[in-house]
Amino acid sequence: MTQQIGSQDLKIGYGDHVVLEDINFQLERGQILCLMGPNGSGKSTLIKTLIHQQKKLGGKIYLEEKEMESLKNIERASKMSAVLTERLSLDLMTAEEIVATGRFPYTNFLGKLEEEDFQAIDQALDMVKAQAIKDRPFSQLSDGQKQRIMLARAICQGADIMILDEPTSFLDVRYKIEILGILKNLSRQMNKTLILSLHEIDLISKIADQVLQINGDQTYSYGSPDQVLKDQAIKAAFSIKEGSYSSLLGNIELEAPKGEAKVFVVGGCGRGIKTYRRLNKEGVAFYAGILFENDLDLAVARPLAKKTLVEKAFRDISQDTIQRAKDLIDQVDYVLDVGADFVGANRGNQALLDYSLKKAKKLIFLKERPGYGASSSYQLEDLL
Repeated sequence: MTQQIGSQDLKIGYGDHVVLEDINFQLERGQILCLMGPNGSGKSTLIKTLIHQQKKLGGKIYLEEKEMESLKNIERASKMSAVLTERLSLDLMTAEEIVATGRFPYTNFLGKLEEEDFQAIDQALDMVKAQAIKDRPFSQLSDGQKQRIMLARAICQGADIMILDEPTSFLDVRYKIEILGILKNLSRQMNKTLILSLHEIDLISKIADQVLQINGDQTYSYGSPDQVLKDQAIKAAFSIKEGSYSSLLGNIELEAPKGEAKVFVVGGCGRGIKTYRRLNKEGVAFYAGILFENDLDLAVARPLAKKTLVEKAFRDISQDTIQRAKDLIDQVDYVLDVGADFVGANRGNQALLDYSLKKAKKLIFLKERPGYGASSSYQLEDLL
C-alpha cells in the first residue's frame, strides 16, 4: 500500500531547544496513529510541526511520498486537515458556517461556495450527526457539540489525512464514545489516515493501528499497541512512582496500603475486584488468592495485595499452593469470601474456608454460602 504520511529522522522543538529527534514513522491509507505521553513531552509540538504550523528543526516529512516543504499551502490544505485544541472566537457564526470554512481550498478567489461545496458540508454534518444543531450559534453549543462541528469542518475539507490534537479532551463519556466512533468510521469506511493525540491511555488500544509514545526524555517508542502499551513502559514514561497501570484492563490502581495484612480475600471469577479496591481505599492491607493466571481479578489483586497466590490456568489448585494460602491465613484475623463459585479448577478454594473455620478465623461472606453462612456474623464494616 502507498504511504500516506511519514517522517524520516524528523527533529522537532523550539529555536535551539530540541524536544524530540530521529522520529521515523510511516502510515498507510486508512491507518490510525495515536500519539501519547506525559504533559509537555512534545505531542502538540509534533502535531504543529506535521501540519506546518511550526518549523521543523531537521529531517523530512512526507505527504504521499512528496516532501511537505515542496508543497504549496493550498496543496497541503487539500491533502491534510487539522482539528486543534485552541479555542476559537467564533461567537457570531453558526455551526454550519464554521463547517463551511473547511471548503476554502476549493473556492474561487472570491470564496464563493458552489453546489458541490454545499453537498460536502451537508455530508460532513451527517457524518458527525450534527444536522439538528447546524443553525445554532457556535458559542451556544456544548463542548461535545463544538468538537463534532470542528470535526465536520475537517471532514468537509476533503483531505485524506486528518490530524487531531486531543479530540476527546474535556468531553464526557458519551461524547468520547461518539467522537471515537466517528474517527473509526473515517478510517475504516472512508479510508482516511488519522493522527491524533490522546490522554486516555485506555482508549488508545481500542482505536490505534500504530502508537508513538513520547517518553519525556527526548526518546520515543513506536509500533503496534501490543508492542508499545506495556505496563512497565507506561509506568516509566509517565514517571509513576506510586500505584500502577494495567494495560489489560486499561486502568490505574493507587498505591497499596502499608502495614501488616489484616485479611485474606478468597477471590476469583472477577468478583474480587470491587473488594480489593474498597479495602485499598480504606487503607486495609490484605492477601489475595487463590487466583488463576487468566482470572480477571488478578490484574487488580497483584498491585493492591501484599501477596497474591496464583495458579496456572485450567489446572486444579495444587496442594502446595493451598498450603501456602493456609500459611497466610494463619497470619490474619479475618477471611473474606467474595462469593466465587467453587466449581471446576476453583474448587480447591473451598479448602481455605474449611481451614478458616477450623482455625476460628473471623469469616465475612459477601454472598450467601450454603453450609457456611451461619458460621459467622461478621460484616465487611467490622473489618473496615
